[in-house]
Amino acid sequence: MKKQIFSYGAVGCILMASQTVMAASFVVRDIQVRGLQRVSPDTVINYLPARVGQPFDDSQAPEAIRSVFQSGLFEDVQLARNGDVLLVSVVERPAIGDINVKGNSKV
Repeated sequence: MKKQIFSYGAVGCILMASQTVMAASFVVRDIQVRGLQRVSPDTVINYLPARVGQPFDDSQAPEAIRSVFQSGLFEDVQLARNGDVLLVSVVERPAIGDINVKGNSKV
């Protein structure tokens, strides 16, 4: 009897774990980019390894974030999911870091 209860418990745990994995994986139906000011959404999408119509899961997120960061255009990149839509939230780097004026001390 104890073996039977243990077997049912083990099967239940395996089924729950497989559902968690399946819930984390989805087919990308659309990619939406938020937080852009100067950069076009197509530029961000081109840096992403994820494509519409392909499966995507949590294990691919670090690589996707790294790819967008390596462009050098963004200070922050985050990925989220809304149904089958991959949401990319970015914060762009400033276009001009600072301005130094020399030789104009009389103004």
